[in-house]
Amino acid sequence: MIIEQAPNSKTSLKAAQEWVGTPLHRSQDAQGLYEQLVPELRQAVAYGFSDANPNNWAELSPGWLDEKRERGWPETIGVATGALKRAATVNAQIAVTKTHLTWGINENESSPGHGIDGWTVGDYARDFHAVRPIFKSTMAFLRSVYKKAAQKWLTEQMSNV
Repeated sequence: MIIEQAPNSKTSLKAAQEWVGTPLHRSQDAQGLYEQLVPELRQAVAYGFSDANPNNWAELSPGWLDEKRERGWPETIGVATGALKRAATVNAQIAVTKTHLTWGINENESSPGHGIDGWTVGDYARDFHAVRPIFKSTMAFLRSVYKKAAQKWLTEQMSNV
């Protein structure tokens, strides 16, 4: 069983609220905001690879579940050796600029003993993502942070009118 803590959004929400409330000329530079989001986004992605299954991924086929059990791998959807989860979380390819936060799978992640001979983690990630979108719950988390920040800012602005 794999248990991960759900992201709590406290840091992200505070950072987003501060960013939303900045003057327009400064709000065009979101690099500081994005850098503050990275730890909670990493947790949100890790949570996606837990038994909570916040991505609502389809159940494992009986054959694959049997194979995972035989190899001593966890029954958690998306986790066999842990390489895909590591490639999407602790070793993810992250780039932060003034205008963008880019988050991607580290396709060079090592996966010793993976069941698909000759496949890289990148190959497996593309195949897996085609059936079970990897960042689905993470994007929902991020949208909720921005929505809450914007709502709070609007409420404060309306109370000042």
